[in-house]
Amino acid sequence: MKQIKRLTALCIVLALALTMSIGAFADGSPSAYGLFMGARARMGNGRMVNVTLSEVTDDNAKVKLEDSDFLKEVIGNEYVEGMVLADLKGLTLPEDVEFPVTLELDVNGVKAGSKIALLYFDGTEWKKATIESIADGLVAVTFESNPTMIALIMDETEMAAANIGTTSPKTGMSPIVMMAAFGAVVCITGAVTLTKKKEHN
Repeated sequence: MKQIKRLTALCIVLALALTMSIGAFADGSPSAYGLFMGARARMGNGRMVNVTLSEVTDDNAKVKLEDSDFLKEVIGNEYVEGMVLADLKGLTLPEDVEFPVTLELDVNGVKAGSKIALLYFDGTEWKKATIESIADGLVAVTFESNPTMIALIMDETEMAAANIGTTSPKTGMSPIVMMAAFGAVVCITGAVTLTKKKEHN
């Protein structure tokens, strides 16, 4: 009798633990980070130099760039309603680079005629870079000073049309958790049945 009660208690604890863990499988809604695929820099004399793109860990920068009022302020009259932060990267140029410098960016999902803006952080403030041209998957942009971070601002509708927009949250249980939960229910049912049979006997 004691063993059956212990088994029942164990099954109940297991079921509760699984229920509490379900929330861990719900993801947030990430933005479309990952659009910057590569870059090259061309100085005024035509010399090409290497560019290093890196992930940005500064959450303050992300929060600021996700503020539509801030984007309107920096982008000015070129701002289009619905523009959002599409990608953010750290950028490192060689020490001997001469400004202004033109960056050729490989950008996934961007097409000729896309409504985009390119912002850069020069170590002090965010500024709007001058976009020279936009082609399929390629953006040429000029910087007047050394950028430490670059941000792609893109129309949200175009992002969705290009299938590179934000993703919906993944909610619910994974197959493994569902199987384990089903096993726990079966276990509890069996334990209760055995308990009742024991009591009748």
